[in-house]
Parts: sequence; structure tokens; C-alpha cells
Amino acid sequence: MIDFNKIESKWQKRWKEDKTFDANPDSKKPKYFITVPYPYASGPLHVGHGLTFTKGDIFARYKRLKGFNVLYPMGYHVTGTPILAVSQQIRMNNKKAMNQYLEYIKYYEKNDKKAEEILNSFKSPENVMNFFANVIHKDFELMGFAIDWRRQFTTDDKEYNKFIEWQFKHLNDKQYLTQGDFPILYSTDDNNAVGEDDIKDGDTDPVEINEFVAIKFKIKNKNNTYLVASTLRPETIHGLTNLWINLTENYVQIEVGNENWIISKSAMEKLNHQKHEVDNFKTINPSSLINELAISPITNRVVKILPATFVDSEVGTGIVYSVPSSAPYDYLGLKDLQQKNEHRDIKMISIINMPGYSDTPAKELTEREKIENQKEREKIDKITKEIYSAEFHKGKMNKNCGNYSGLSVSDAKDKITKELIKSKKAFILYETNRKAVTRAKHKVIVAVLSNQWFLHYGNKEWKEKTKQSFKNIKIIPEIYRKLFDNAINWLDKKPVARKRGLGTKLPFDKEWIIESLSDSTIYMAFYTIIHILRENKIKSEQLIPEFWDYIFLDKGNEREVSNKTGVPAKLLKRMKSEFEYWYPLDHRHTAIAHISNHLSMMIFNHVAIFRKKHWPKLITSNEMMLIEGKKMSKSEGNVIPINKLPEKYFIDLFRAYVIYSAELSSKLDWRDKDVQALRGKLQQFYTLASEVTKTKTKTKKTDTTWLVSRFQQHLQNAENRMESYNPRQYFQSALYDIMNDVQYFIRRTGSIAGVETILQDWLKILSPAIPHICEELWSQLGNKTLISNEAWPELNKKKINKDIEQAEEAIIRTFSDINQILQITEKKPKNIYIYTVPPDLEKYASAESFLSNEFKAKIKVFANNDKNKIDPENKASKAKFGKPGIFIE
Repeated sequence: MIDFNKIESKWQKRWKEDKTFDANPDSKKPKYFITVPYPYASGPLHVGHGLTFTKGDIFARYKRLKGFNVLYPMGYHVTGTPILAVSQQIRMNNKKAMNQYLEYIKYYEKNDKKAEEILNSFKSPENVMNFFANVIHKDFELMGFAIDWRRQFTTDDKEYNKFIEWQFKHLNDKQYLTQGDFPILYSTDDNNAVGEDDIKDGDTDPVEINEFVAIKFKIKNKNNTYLVASTLRPETIHGLTNLWINLTENYVQIEVGNENWIISKSAMEKLNHQKHEVDNFKTINPSSLINELAISPITNRVVKILPATFVDSEVGTGIVYSVPSSAPYDYLGLKDLQQKNEHRDIKMISIINMPGYSDTPAKELTEREKIENQKEREKIDKITKEIYSAEFHKGKMNKNCGNYSGLSVSDAKDKITKELIKSKKAFILYETNRKAVTRAKHKVIVAVLSNQWFLHYGNKEWKEKTKQSFKNIKIIPEIYRKLFDNAINWLDKKPVARKRGLGTKLPFDKEWIIESLSDSTIYMAFYTIIHILRENKIKSEQLIPEFWDYIFLDKGNEREVSNKTGVPAKLLKRMKSEFEYWYPLDHRHTAIAHISNHLSMMIFNHVAIFRKKHWPKLITSNEMMLIEGKKMSKSEGNVIPINKLPEKYFIDLFRAYVIYSAELSSKLDWRDKDVQALRGKLQQFYTLASEVTKTKTKTKKTDTTWLVSRFQQHLQNAENRMESYNPRQYFQSALYDIMNDVQYFIRRTGSIAGVETILQDWLKILSPAIPHICEELWSQLGNKTLISNEAWPELNKKKINKDIEQAEEAIIRTFSDINQILQITEKKPKNIYIYTVPPDLEKYASAESFLSNEFKAKIKVFANNDKNKIDPENKASKAKFGKPGIFIE
């Protein structure tokens, strides 16, 4: 049994000792600066993280082989509230949190007593941060990543704080920062704004802010009392048939000005945080509202209030108005009541004409999908999306819509919303697009805060400049370019700070702390000099704005800056030179979930801060990972921590699997049976290559022309595919295609002799994917160097011999044809006669022994015009150039 874990540990130790991946400026080499987002240091990493970081590492290792001086650095994200939340839970002796984090600690610390001590130390946020930064470092070493570890930092380091302060000073000077009252994501428990990194699963399932239109329906015969229903589709009000409430939820009546509003208790909390002056409230029994009458604004239609189980009090106002012609939930809710012989007088009202659908699409699609009741939520959600999308993009308001008849759905939505708000019959209620909690399980809502700081991505000049910059950025896969376009167009006022958490204080308003997305947009530049600051013990107090201006913006001169900062002029010049050498960022790789926020913000902020020559050049992205067809989650019990990989697998197996199992644009589904199949392939490769390294057979006795020719073509394919950033197809060429040819060559020649002619180059082209295995085999060949420091093999087109390949291809086709005949006849052959046209005779004659050995039968090759041939069924007449006739006896 091959001990791959032992092999991997051996070479990881060697890389570390040799500082193999430390990268310094070298004017003799072209540079390549590649980064992936630094991980959040509040817990252990799992294989989903490993997927993205491995893809980045493969690109980095490939570029090293291609002669580039590659910088692949790493840091740790700690900004925001998640680490504070962990620490708070431990201080409060929260048993669930303590058990969870003790489990995390025991991934790395087997001594129970020490693990308990570490857990207790988590009462200090600094210890949470330091522990997980340290173990993430170990995880990345375990993965064999080609990282320059001299450049690591956390986003709470004092030097980094000064760097971010400098960035925000420039953003403020350019008036890209603004203050005002705007909707933001907010934790009511923490009384604090929250961002992507504060929210559970916020990095993979972003939380966005939706604008609901909350419409006031006056309750008949009750003075100034309104049932407030919320909707994302106010244009459908002409199809209103009734209002829905949920009898199992909690509702209240509140005073707002001189009006009484009835809403869910959850909605009252949102209004309190969205600048509505809510006064007294009292609990309402929802049953008391059933069959009450309410008057619709705009249409003045009088409708009943009815019960429905699908209404969620946590969404919007907890009250919904019913349009059963267009909304499947409404149709099914009404259908359920009418099947009980209730409210049969209520009829659907069609409101939208739409090609390809009836005038009541909710009924049409519900019946098409055979949906029986309100509980089939997955099916209902699917057809709801289909209807809403079709109506929004293709629909026009019909004759039942009064003055809005003939308008497109989108135009009608805008006009009706404006009319309702202008007449004070509705207001905007901000809501999250999904239910969300912080990492500490605290509820997330949308709040409107006073004097909140925002980055004004809607600034026309800035946005236009960013759009122009984006045109020059290469996007791989190209299909994601539209997502970037949408995000860049959509980004407007982004909350930039909160009142608590780790991170950097706003330099001009120190009660605010810059939030975790906003301090992570241009940090790639920080990698270029942090190691120099640390080596020379430069203090954070010396890092005044003039320091950063000189290094990054070429402002001032080293003598003046040296006098102001106390940093030696020679050192300033070195840091400036290092930045100028590495920048711009050549390649950013990450997961597609970051397109709508981090990646788009990165482009904006580079445009805002740096000179044009330092703007990013390339962004590659990959899809997310599933485990056995399911999303990774603790509740599913399918999360695989990175440091647990060696217990069941080995690292190069993981690397190979995440490379080969999916294109960048496809979700990768980790399936154990497929992983085990790949394990067998890698073991087979290692065993074969290891045998070749030990063979004493002289190669000159074996003709390797065909093998070398085929190898050159696979080499070219592998290179082309990596140059187009397609690691999956690269691996297909580098392992599978070459392996198939090698196995055929061994069978064809009856020996592994000759494989050594390609083995060294084969190991080189495989090393970005499976570096540990390749280092070991490289060493077995007697090499004293590291394969990680070698060069990608040069393509030698002179070694590509098409004639030899075509000749062998004809033999392979004949082999396949004989196999096919034998499978049909299901008989064992005694004699096999092959009939060729004369130019093919020689190459087939040379294959007689090979074919004879393969089929365990006597092989005889004849020219098709040979008068002495044995041909009882006249198969010779079917012989063509490159495709002989065959008779099996």
C-alpha cells in the first residue's frame, strides 16, 4: 500500500525548510501576482474553501513552471463582529457554542486538557483570532499551497489599520464617501450594522435588501384603521380578490400618526428600526379579523380578509393581498377554501396578457405541475418564479387595469408605486431577500440609521470610470461577465461602517469601525510590502499618509518622506520598487458568490485609489461545492474539514478531484465513489511511474517514436488548456490522455522500456495538480532539484510524426474492429486473417505479434490482392486504405 500521506508530509517539510515559494523581485523574470480572498479566521476551513484555494494554487504553480516569478500570498480576515460573537458566547458559557468550538479545537489539539484551556482562552477575541489564523496556516501547508508566508497578516494588525485609514482618507477626499439615512442590514441583538462576513452563510448565500411596497387597506366601518399588506408587485393590485392573514401568527395594532395599522408583531420591530414613529400598540387576535371587509386603494374594491397558512409573519408586514390569477400561493389558498364550500363567490380577475400563457397563469401552471395544496412549497416557488419572470419581461396590463391598461408590467409597477406613495396610501418597507441570522444566531433585519457612512458607488463619474476599467479586465469563465456588469450597474450606496467589531476606525469619525467588505478591496497591494515593514521593525505610527502616497501613488520623494516618517530613504525606495514590480494584480481567483460584492467593489476601489497602470487584469471564478448532491452544512453532517482529509483520503487526491470533477462554471459534487475511482487512477499512475524509475532496460531497443509524438501533442493540449484557464481539460490531457497512450504503448511493445523517455516531462506537466506525488517520483529518478522549481517542457514539433501516428491509429482501429466482431459472435478466435491494401501491408505485419498476443490467436496479414491468401468469405474485397478487411476463424 502506498503511503501518500507520508510522501506529502515529506515534501511539505522540504518546501518549508527551503522557503521554496518565497518570491522576491527579479528583473530577469516576468512576474505573476495571483491572489485568492483571505479566509475568515473564526473557525476551521472545510473542503469547500479548499476547492477555491486549490484552483488558485494550480494556476500559481503552472505559471512558475512557465518561467514566471510568481507571488501567491495569504492573509487572514478578522474584521467585523463574528470573532467578537464567538468570544461573547464562550464568556456567557453558552453550551452549544462551547461544544461546537471545543469540537473545532480538537481537530488540531488531541490533548483534552489543552483543548479545554484553549477554549477557555477564547473569552478573549484576540485568542480566537490567533488560534484560527494559526490552524488555517497549517491547513494551507497541509494542502501543499505554494504560498509566500513571509507576507501573512490579519486585518486587525496595526500596520493594516494605517493602510486602511490611508485608503479611506483618499475616498473621502474624492467625495466617494457620504453620510445619510439609508437602509442597511442590522442585528437587533447587537444594535449594530452587519455585513457579509457577520452573517451566517453570508459569503456563499448573500443577503440583499428588497423594497416591499406596504399598502394600506382601510377596514370598512372602522375609523382610520388599516390592514397593511406588503408586496413586491404593487402593479397586480387590479387583480385583488381578498386579503390573507395567518391565524397562527402574532399580530398587533399600532398607532402611527393619527392612523391605526394592523401588522405582524415582527413587522412592528422593523418599522421601529426604519424611522417610522410607532406609538402605542396592542395585541390583535387574527381570528377577529376574518371576514371583515377592507377597501383597496386605487380600485376602491371591497374585499374580505381570509385565513391562509402560507403567510409568514416574518416576511414583510405578515399580511398579503391575494391575486389568484397570477400568484400560485393565492390561487391554492383560495382553492382550499372553496373546496370546503367557502367563499365560492370570489372569482379570479385576470390582469396581464402574456404570450404563451392563459389569462390565469397561476391556475394553468399549478395544474400543469399537479400541485395539490399550499404545502408543496418547492414546486410552488418554482412556478411562481416562472410566472413572475415571464410577466415582468413579456407581460402587458390588460383591460381590467383601468388607466394602466396597455402598459408593460415594469412601467405599471413604477407608476402605481409612485401614485400610492404620493397619496400616502403606501410606504416602502425594507426587507431581507431571505431570512438571515448572524454567526452568533442573532436575527438580521433591515434598519435605517441616521448619519450612517456609505461608499457612494452610485457616483456617476466613479461608476463610468469603473465600467471603462472593467472592459479591460479578462473574465473567466466569460459567462460571468454579465453578472459583473449587473453588479457594477446595481451597486449604489454601500454601508461602510458600524459601531462595534474588530477592524479599522474611520480616520475622520472614530466612533465608526470600517466593515469587513469595505476594508478588503485593495489589500492585495499590502502584500507587496508587509514583510519589509516587519523585517525592519517599522512602527505603525510611522505609517502616515505620506508614506503610503509615496509607495503606492509615486507622490513626493524618499528624502522628504523619510524625514517625516523616520523610515530610512533606502528602505522607502526598496518598498516602492517592490510594489512597482508586483503591481498590478495579474490574477484574482475566487468563488462566484463574491461577484456581486467583493469582486465588483475591488474594481471600483482600485479605480478610485490607484493609477490606471495598476488596475486588475484578470478574474477567474469557480462555482460552489456540494457533498453527495447536497449543500454542505452542519445540520446535514456532511462538512469535511480540510485537516481531516488525510484520515480518509490524501491531499493530491483531493487536489486532483477538485480540478477534474467540474468545469469552473459548474457546481462540483463531491461523491465518495468517484473520489475512490480517482484514487485508483492515481495509485496506478504512481505504481507505473515508480516502476519506470527503477527499470534498468535500455530504451534504444524500443522504438518510442509514436509515444514521443503523442506526448508532444498532449503537452500542447495541456498547455493550451491552462493558458485558457481550464484546469479540468488540462488534467484530462496531462493524466488521462497520456496514461491511455502509455498503457497502450506498454501492451504494444510488451515492456515499460521506453516510457522513461517521457517520464520527466510528464511529471513536470502534472506537478501543478499533484505536486507531492510528482516531487517524490522526480526524486526517484535521481534528481536533486525540486520539480516545483523546474520549467514547463518545451514543445518540440519536430518530434510530432503524423505518419507514424496514422499508421498506429489504423492498428488501433483494427484492434477495436476485431474486438467488436468477437463481442457480437461471442466466440474465441483460432485464426484471424487481416487483408490490407499494399501500402498498409508493412505496418500491419509489424503488429502481428501484438495482435496475436492480445487475442490469443494466430494472426496472418495478407495483401488484398495476394493470390495465395486465405479468404473463405471474400473479406479482402472490403479492404480500404487504413481500414483492412477481417475474417475470424
